[in-house]
Amino acid sequence: MQYDRTTKRCSAIIAISLNGENPKPSLILTRKTIDSEIYTVLPQNSFYQFYQPNGFITTAIFLQWWEQIFIPHLQLKRQKYNYYGTAYVIADGLRAHHAVLDVVVKPTDNIKIIYLPPHSSDQTQALDLGVFGYQKRISRFRVNPPHEFSTQSQNIIKIVTSAYRATDPFSSASAFRQAGIILDYQR
Repeated sequence: MQYDRTTKRCSAIIAISLNGENPKPSLILTRKTIDSEIYTVLPQNSFYQFYQPNGFITTAIFLQWWEQIFIPHLQLKRQKYNYYGTAYVIADGLRAHHAVLDVVVKPTDNIKIIYLPPHSSDQTQALDLGVFGYQKRISRFRVNPPHEFSTQSQNIIKIVTSAYRATDPFSSASAFRQAGIILDYQR
């Protein structure tokens, strides 16, 4: 199936954890508004949205995602599990990651950032190894949004639905195992 590259881009920020309790997907859209038709298929609170004219992630969007979505998600998980030790975040070489994380993460946050070596994410990043390929297959072959919906609505439905299916607890744990990272319950 050929992908139509003339359509507007819609990017996503997806984060996974070893136990599969992941933050909701975040979309970067080329429009400031979303057609209401989408809420006949997806629950209103099933994803976060950001606006950027080209649909790409920027440093400002990543900072907003980090502060408003990731950190509150991490705080809820810390409280739920009564764990306040070091949280490890694995990030690839995206400039926005460095621009934000090198500045906003303080030692008192008890967050350790592990940057993957350049050009190695296809071998070392759990998202690349176990999620994105699976998500693309689901999006292309298993998610069929209504044809009468706008292109943006169809893209959102495909991305959000495939993101949830590709990042369920089993798939998230499997992605980390593929990267050689396992949860050690013996400790």
